[in-house]
Amino acid sequence: MQKITTKQKEFFNIIVNLYNTNGMYPTINDLKKVTNYKSYNTIYKYLSILEKKNCIKYDKNRHQITFINQVLKKSNKILIPTFNNSNYFDIENANDIKTIKVADNNLNSFGIYKEDNLILSNKLNYLNNNFVVMERFKKYKIYKCLKKDNFYYLINDKEEFVIENKKLIAYKVVALIRNFE
Repeated sequence: MQKITTKQKEFFNIIVNLYNTNGMYPTINDLKKVTNYKSYNTIYKYLSILEKKNCIKYDKNRHQITFINQVLKKSNKILIPTFNNSNYFDIENANDIKTIKVADNNLNSFGIYKEDNLILSNKLNYLNNNFVVMERFKKYKIYKCLKKDNFYYLINDKEEFVIENKKLIAYKVVALIRNFE
């Protein structure tokens, strides 16, 4: 994350607090209610600045933030927010994890980009509305997984298909680390 001013940091903290409270990325309307700014232009200005400084990703079509870059450090442990809510994944104590760098990407609309580092777990207990990695055509691919009526719908920006058995899924994505230089 690039250096940001005090006002930008305050606005960024509002975004993080809304995300941690609701478990969802805030919309423009959510930010308007909390900040009490008189116009949407101020909110758009801050969102644009924070996006240029790689603090967030903002989807202009949906009027919603799609990614918040927040890696929290407490003592010697690194805690990374998970995708689904305000729980944290403790890197220091994780024995069942693997990390990979995204080489080929079809999840830009979901906020995962080429060169991102993904932390994966082989514990596949809860897959609904999570990102998963599976091997298809001798390549690992990342998908958004939605479970409905005992079927798993795997979606990315280019394809969508259904599987019955989660054994085809190799890993669940539990965290993302983005390297900003």
